[in-house]
This record gives sequence, structure tokens and C-alpha cells, in this order.
Amino acid sequence: MLFAAIGLSMGTSRRFSTDPDYSNLGFDPPPSVNWFNALLGAASAAVVWGLIQQVRVIRRHANAATDEFAPRRTAARLEAALRLLLAAVIAGCMAVQLLTMRRFFALPEGAFYYFGDVVTQYLWWFGIFVALTDALMRAKPRSTERRRFVIGGVLWFCMLGVAAYVVIDLSFIPYLTYTSTRSIDSFHEPSISRYPVMTSGDEWLLFGTGLLAATAIVGIATFNFRAMKVRGPGGVCQPRSIAITVVILIAASGYAFWFHALARNHYAPDFEGVGFGASWWHHAGGVSLAAAWVTYLIYRGWHAAGERLTLNAPPQAFLDLPLAAENLVALTLISVAAIIHIVQEAWHTYGNASAQSDVAGLLFQPATYFMAALLIRSVQLMRLRWKGVAPAPLILVPVKLREFAASWLLLAAILAVAVPTFAAFGFSFWLGPWYRW
Repeated sequence: MLFAAIGLSMGTSRRFSTDPDYSNLGFDPPPSVNWFNALLGAASAAVVWGLIQQVRVIRRHANAATDEFAPRRTAARLEAALRLLLAAVIAGCMAVQLLTMRRFFALPEGAFYYFGDVVTQYLWWFGIFVALTDALMRAKPRSTERRRFVIGGVLWFCMLGVAAYVVIDLSFIPYLTYTSTRSIDSFHEPSISRYPVMTSGDEWLLFGTGLLAATAIVGIATFNFRAMKVRGPGGVCQPRSIAITVVILIAASGYAFWFHALARNHYAPDFEGVGFGASWWHHAGGVSLAAAWVTYLIYRGWHAAGERLTLNAPPQAFLDLPLAAENLVALTLISVAAIIHIVQEAWHTYGNASAQSDVAGLLFQPATYFMAALLIRSVQLMRLRWKGVAPAPLILVPVKLREFAASWLLLAAILAVAVPTFAAFGFSFWLGPWYRW
């Protein structure tokens, strides 16, 4: 009943904006039920409660471990800490959204508020996805090597396609601004023009250096992810891997600094001193989402690499946990909520006059892929529950805390350098020599 009450509270909360037809009459419109928020809120509350129960069981096991199982005790404490952090993320995002919808305060909005709030949407959904994936990893569904290769290839192709679209599309607006201001400035005499005459060689230099830096970032990220999958955090922390990664990151950072601090201001002086359009809240949300994504990748790599080593471990390595995301009611609510969101967005797109362009935009909306991921994960877990495979015990994979922290810092550095590098490459892509053609 408590979880249902939380869900109804999130589903019946009013927004800050009011209907003018009601406002002219002197009262607010009656609240309507947002079934997506209601169902996902109730399921999230159940998942948070289950994660807290799991933390209590894992910590009890860690405190009872003897000194001869010190690596396992470290692994248990890390498992408990990560689950507690995940529960805090989900509960915090829900609380912020509920308080804003109840008009306790308003979130700051940036100049560009198109994709919605990161914390109350994407970070919340990502937390639920991680909880579902953790339960799925413990259930260990088996599939053939060929099937895993095909699915992995399709997923990587889709991810790269979406990433390329985001980079190129978002940089298209600065490019249009650049071409407009440069066209206006072209009416001045060449001696007083603010824009230097760019030759084809200059344009190829900008595009070539940007492509080289972006390719290097993609290559070193793929190299580290493969090492994480095969050897876990220890594979990322090899001296040779660290040296290669640091050299490439320094080179990419140098390119990003040269472009943003020197080249862009030289070729487009109107951009000098212009920062990001988003507010500090959006920046904090983006950093939080990136940190959660890096932690999730390391957690998956840690367990995937240690699975083979723990198959013959003593019985103490396997720990039965209370239900969290494996709860059949929570799985049903999550899957129905995802379907509702997808259907609502598709119906809204279908009813729009410019349906063709909106469908293309819908396919590249982050919310579309979040909902598809939640639906697929919840259906997978329900199928495993039906077959009697889930819930499954937790396998305590030994881990060195120093390697876990070092690999987190290294992957976070790759992501931090990738953001300005790809932003620079996106602008230089539109500024390439083919725009004259």
C-alpha cells in the first residue's frame, strides 16, 4: 500500500504551468493521473526498498567473514555500497521530481530545455535499468556465442549511429549561426571583415584534426572496454594500457583546447565568450549520469571477468538476497509504464501534421531508447521468473578496491575528454570543405 501511495502521489501531482482556461476562472485545473509516473514511481519505491534489504543482508555477511576471506569481504562491502548508492540515486530523483511537481520549488532552466531534465528523467530511468540489469546478471541467462555476437554488433551499431547523429545534429545549430553571421559580415570591406578568408587547406586541417582526435577517443575507449570485459578492472589498470590511454588523452585534450580556445574564436569571433546554454542543474545532472554510467560499466566488467573464477568457489561465495528488481509486481509495473510511454509518444507523433519528421526525431530521442531498454529488461526478467531461473543468488567476486577506483578514474577521464573533443569535431564537420559544394 505504501508503494501504491507513492506512485499515486507522483502520478497525480500538478505541474507548475496552469491551464489558462482554468486560471482565468480563478482556480487551478483538477489533477489528472499520469499513469506512467504513477506506475514507475510505485515500482521504483519497491525496488529501493528491496535494495535496502539486500544491503542489510550483504553487510551482515561481510561482518561475519573471517580474515582469510578478506578479498571476499571487500567485495561484499563494495556490493553493499553500490546498492546503497543506487537506492539513493533512485530515491533522490523521485524526491526531486515529486517536490517540483508539488510546487515546493522550481528547477532552473537553461537556454535550451528541449530534451527535458536529466536528473528527474534520465538518471531515474537509468537507475531502474541498472537494478534490472543486476538482477539479470545474477540470473545468468545462457546464450550461444553467435547470438551474443549478433546482438552485441547490432547494439554497438545503433549506439554509434545515435552518437553520430547527436554530435552532428547538435553542432548544426552553431554552424548555422556561424554561416549567418559570416554572411552578414561579408558585406563589409575585406580590410575590416572580422572573418578571415578560409582556404580549402584551412578547412581540411580543421576537419582532419577533429576526425583524428575523435577516432583516437573511440579507439582507446573500445580498447579499455574490451580489457574490462576480459580481465575486469585489472585489465584496465595494466601499466601499458594506462600509458597508451594517457598519451591519447593528452593529445585529444590538446586538440580540444586548441580548437575551443584558439581556432574557433579565430574563425568565428562571434562565439568568443559564449558558454553552454544549459543551467548548473543540467550540468550537475549530466555529470551524475556520466558517473553512474562509468560505475555501471565497471560493475558489469568486474562480474563478467570474475564469473569464470568463481564457478568453483566454496559455498560461502553465493549469497541469497531479498527481492528488489526481481519482484514480479515491480517488473509488471515497469513494463506497463514503458509501454504507456512509448504508445503515448507514438500517438502524439502520429497525430502531428509533420509526422514524417517527428517520427525521425522520435527514433533519436533518448527517452525512446530508455523505455525500450526498460521494457526489454523487465520482459527478460519475467521470462526468467517464469522458467524458475530468477531470482538468483549473488556471487561475491573478489575485487581489489585500488584497481576498481583506478579503472573508474581512467574511464571517467576518457569520457570527460570525449565531450569537448566530439563537440569540436561536430563543428569542424559542418565547417568542412564540402560545404562550398
